[in-house]
Amino acid sequence: MSEVYNFLPNVPLDGPKKAEGLIAKELLLIPFHERNAIDEEVHGVHNISPNETPELLQLSMYLLSIELSKIPDKPAFDKSQRLFPNDTYVNTVDFRLRFLRCEIFDTKKAAIRMVTFLDFLDDLFDGNYVLRRPIEITDLSKVEMKILRTGICQLLPYRDRSGRPVYIEAGDMGFQIDLKLRVRF
Repeated sequence: MSEVYNFLPNVPLDGPKKAEGLIAKELLLIPFHERNAIDEEVHGVHNISPNETPELLQLSMYLLSIELSKIPDKPAFDKSQRLFPNDTYVNTVDFRLRFLRCEIFDTKKAAIRMVTFLDFLDDLFDGNYVLRRPIEITDLSKVEMKILRTGICQLLPYRDRSGRPVYIEAGDMGFQIDLKLRVRF
């Protein structure tokens, strides 16, 4: 993979004011029309996604397969294909559409995001089942379920305006809980 994504700059933050300033500075680097389009989409005013025609979907799926084949190092993806060649959700249209939609049908970016997600998922969970089917709450251990039930971490019973599940951490933000465990939640 030639592209490297740096989501957070390697800058120590002295507090909320410094963090807000850093976010504002980064947002100002985005051209106004792009920043406005993102803001309108987040608030449900405008959608920057293309109209999803059957032709666009078919072409995008084909191009995504080509882009996936171009990525030389994709251990989790390759493992899913090797272990579950005819029985993995990784090959379903719904799974792949998530990544295409996330990257607004940029197939190269969608392929990189998909491979990165699968590698992350494979590292996060023990066992190969996460490469065969979507993760489920039953994949959590009894100890993990007990922590989840304390209420520090909650999956709310409703979704946001875009249909995404809402996950929150309350109280002391659950920082005493291991990072890997919090990410699994």
